[in-house]
Amino acid sequence: MIVTMDIHGKPRRQNLGYTRATIGRMKETHTPHRPIRVDDELWEKFGQLVGERNRAAIVREFIRWFVRERGAKLPRRPDAGDSSGSPASD
Repeated sequence: MIVTMDIHGKPRRQNLGYTRATIGRMKETHTPHRPIRVDDELWEKFGQLVGERNRAAIVREFIRWFVRERGAKLPRRPDAGDSSGSPASD
């Protein structure tokens, strides 16, 4: 599978701010990279609550729940004021 990368910049002239480049091959076992735009402050708060390396797992859980995938559950949120990242207890 060929991987492509979108490159955005501030064009000096019209139509020069975007290009797509092929950068290599991705392992068949990996899922494609899906960049999203999130405010830095919001991204940092999210990382503090779920753990720096757990953001993608929580986003995937939410998407599975949102599209009504069988058996998917809405990710649990930490208690208000909890910065440890432990889920809320019901």
